[in-house]
Amino acid sequence: MKTPARPSKKAAKGAPAERRPKGRPHADGPKVGREAVVAVTRRMLKEMSPSKMSRNEVAREAGIDPALIRYYFGDQNTLLTEVLLQITDEAHRRRELARRGQEAAGVTTQQKISARIDRLREMLTDNPHVHELVLDRVVYGKGATEEQIALLRDRWHRASLEELQGIIDEGVENGELRSVDARYLYIAMAGMNEFAVNAFPLFELLGCEPRDQETTLKDYAKFLVDLVLNGISAKPDR
Repeated sequence: MKTPARPSKKAAKGAPAERRPKGRPHADGPKVGREAVVAVTRRMLKEMSPSKMSRNEVAREAGIDPALIRYYFGDQNTLLTEVLLQITDEAHRRRELARRGQEAAGVTTQQKISARIDRLREMLTDNPHVHELVLDRVVYGKGATEEQIALLRDRWHRASLEELQGIIDEGVENGELRSVDARYLYIAMAGMNEFAVNAFPLFELLGCEPRDQETTLKDYAKFLVDLVLNGISAKPDR
């Protein structure tokens, strides 16, 4: 009498489970979208530089598995580029809103310079480590696709420089400003604001009256406006 064939181990265990794509989160995992991960990363960037941030730290802060970040973004570089794109879009919208409001209100070119310095201060205060992302992606073209780099350069520098050049041209035409190189002024205003935000303890080390950061930086911005518009020479050689 022939002995019945024994079922294979694979058959005994049932059909193999359907494989999920690499990095895809489990269905019963936390429901966190791309926007939430970007928001968490932006909050963390207020306290640490992007070069010191890891995917695992972002995942822990968001209360998710690191696989979810890999699923959404692929790697940490792509996530940080998404953060910079979001900051860039916000800055672009603020610039456009300010321009329309200024046109409607008929403000002077000097007031436009003042408003520009204030917007830059606010953006850097809200995103104190954004300069590192800008250097890597916008200036040196690292950590982003060619399309993303082109978009970032267009919105971060080209559009912003064109706006500044327009303000200078308008001021020269109506006698409010003298002709200066907009490119140098662009770099000067960015550098003077960025250093003040990221080296804020220096204010107290230099003997400035200890106050909260917002108040101090607002006063510093007023000083920058006066410096840019009037200089420090008692008798400017014009």
